[in-house]
Amino acid sequence: MTVRIQCPRHQKIRIARSPDPLWEIVCGICRLQTKEGPLAFDPWRRVVRARIRRGGAPRWAAQALRTLVPYATYIPDFLTPPVEGESISLAAGIVRVLATPRRQLRGELAMLTTAGEKPFAGAALARGDVEALRLLGDGLRTYHEAFLAPAWDRIGSAVSADVSWRSRALVTGGTRALLDTFRPMAVWRPPVLEVDYPVERDLHLEGRGLLLVPSYFCWRRPITLIDEDLRPVLVYPADKAVAPVSASAATELARLLGSTRTYLNALKIA
Repeated sequence: MTVRIQCPRHQKIRIARSPDPLWEIVCGICRLQTKEGPLAFDPWRRVVRARIRRGGAPRWAAQALRTLVPYATYIPDFLTPPVEGESISLAAGIVRVLATPRRQLRGELAMLTTAGEKPFAGAALARGDVEALRLLGDGLRTYHEAFLAPAWDRIGSAVSADVSWRSRALVTGGTRALLDTFRPMAVWRPPVLEVDYPVERDLHLEGRGLLLVPSYFCWRRPITLIDEDLRPVLVYPADKAVAPVSASAATELARLLGSTRTYLNALKIA
């Protein structure tokens, strides 16, 4: 199936320069629910699952957020608010999540419930209860601190390498060359970008431009927001095999994709 993004020539296309913490949280939670990408993700999954078994706040955060991020079904847009620039901090992102309009909270959580999920804090979160929102913010911070922050430098390195080579394509060949780097998961047929997607959709930019967001934990196919009234973004899997040809880059990639023992030692969790 395909999402067709209408991209007339005058539309501005930008690439986020760094990973978005909220998208990495959402995509990371999805990766924990599957066995996809064993080379890239199995060492991380083993670390995370071992930490969850220890209990405490990280376990609660993982379990609570899992109820909001079910794999292969509807995921609420409010968890990943569109960024204003080309990068966003975790703190700023959480502020925007907690400022979600109550109407949006009600509507999106109702859709999640209709899909068969039971989101944590349920009705309290849907009506914007202050304590429920505080718990959500705490859960996002705790999840990131426990499971992503220890590997954030390496996640950032993979994303930076991906952005660098796609940016070179843009500089040397323009928009067509940039969009051609996304084959086969997305194909540019002017003025439409056809993206491999679980459902059939059409997305019209209507002068708002398109922000491309590379994500380490996104896998195989890109993701976009459900609500077409929100600022258009396309989150795509960062190419984890791309890195500058240098000894330091090779060492970094080996740490990122290496053995479980190396990864555990690097995270200082073993």
